Amino acid sequence: MKKLLRFLNGRLFYTVLLLVLQGLLLYGLIFWASVTLPVSFAFAAVSVAVAFWLVSGKENPGYKILWLLIVLTLPFFGVLLYWIFGNRTPGVPFYKRVRHSTYKGSFKRVDQEEEVMRALEERDMGAARQAAFIVNATGLALYKGTQTEFFCPLEPMFEKMVLELGRAQKYIFLEFFTIREGVMWNTVLDILKRKAKEGLDIRVIYDDMGTIKALPAHYDRYLESLGIGCVVFNPMIPILSVRHNNRNHRKVCVIDGRIGYTGGFNLSDEYINAEEKYGHWVDSGIEIRGKAVKNLLVPCLAMWNFLRNAQESVEDFLPEGEKIKDDGFVLPYTVDPYMEEDPASDIYINMIFRAKSYVYINTPYFIIDYAMEHALTTAAISGVDVRICFPGVPDKFLTHLMSKSYFPPLLEAGVKVYAYPKGFIHSKTFVCDDETAIVGSINLDYRSLFLHFENAVWMYGSRAVLQVKEDFEGRLAECRPLTPEDIRSMPWYEKALCILLKPFAPLF
Repeated sequence: MKKLLRFLNGRLFYTVLLLVLQGLLLYGLIFWASVTLPVSFAFAAVSVAVAFWLVSGKENPGYKILWLLIVLTLPFFGVLLYWIFGNRTPGVPFYKRVRHSTYKGSFKRVDQEEEVMRALEERDMGAARQAAFIVNATGLALYKGTQTEFFCPLEPMFEKMVLELGRAQKYIFLEFFTIREGVMWNTVLDILKRKAKEGLDIRVIYDDMGTIKALPAHYDRYLESLGIGCVVFNPMIPILSVRHNNRNHRKVCVIDGRIGYTGGFNLSDEYINAEEKYGHWVDSGIEIRGKAVKNLLVPCLAMWNFLRNAQESVEDFLPEGEKIKDDGFVLPYTVDPYMEEDPASDIYINMIFRAKSYVYINTPYFIIDYAMEHALTTAAISGVDVRICFPGVPDKFLTHLMSKSYFPPLLEAGVKVYAYPKGFIHSKTFVCDDETAIVGSINLDYRSLFLHFENAVWMYGSRAVLQVKEDFEGRLAECRPLTPEDIRSMPWYEKALCILLKPFAPLF
């Protein structure tokens, strides 16, 4: 009852309620106007025209099917819904400013050192082609002179991150989807307050949707009062707008430009199991030291410039030259919904298709398009050992149910799927052939792959690659293999729900 009352009195409830009421009012006005034949014909004509435009566009096929269904089923109202919730084209000032800050301001393409790419080409041309794709798609560079360490569970990394935050001498930049008051965030905040008093440049970026239930309203003002710079990404205003569709799902911590942390974690107690949610919480992170930290710093500063309408240069935040022993090749990267292609998905698919021996995947959600399904099944049929580790305890019932509905064709093709019975896996990792790995914030679902601002780290030959593999294999002993019979034995109403909801998968 207390949780219900807290929800009913919260900002999320009133925001959603007002958005729903606006949608119903808009639908009512359109329905009333369409009573006359000429208006009804005009609405239908507009819907058909938009449907043809959708078919001819570059959108993901699964995304097209959803919006074609909506546009043609709800004449004109469906067009408005697409414009508000489905349109990825940066045609309004908000998106134009994003593109300007991201691609023309502080986030100019990071120059690739030719000798680094050449060294990878000499070692492994296939890996070099993967790296070249990421470089060309995201504008960020491949580095040597970087050390990596992978952590799962997250608790040891958090302890190390706290130590490094305490050692900061110039600045601390944090960019997270969710921040929630509790042991984890309060520990970090105590350090930030102390460092702000010492005169360090402290900056925090958080997404309003990710924190709408976790932080009080105007929490950014509270942080500013402590001497901590803070901006909120895309505030949730209770007005129907295309702006609400894209969220900042990144997780980044940069300290003095010399060390960075990223992964699947947010700054909330469940990530370090200081609070139990959905059983035991499994998450991962990676520590980066050396040159590649620049790839975490540059997008973080670009986002700050966009949100603050500033023009700071990344050169002012780079550390003095510090020699770090080479630990393979490291390429942190960011993706966003305004890139010309869909690199978040393409990078995963590229790794799957190039696998020779195995691909091991940790993911909390599994709502994929045909291209991803085709890559996984083709790899398995070709003899590649494809394994997916998935939560046994869901955090969202419908999303978990939908995820399971995608497993039958994979199981038939020979993909091995495992459920972690002790709790919820929030880790997002790929590891392939003891050579390459990806650790980051990118889920295997439509919103993460196509609609959100995300980040990850691609590695070749780094020690973290084998650490990701060891973590995956160690957890398999605790997991239960899923079989086709498990899917067939689902209750009939769950199967029916999956059939009804599958066309709407891009919304999950």
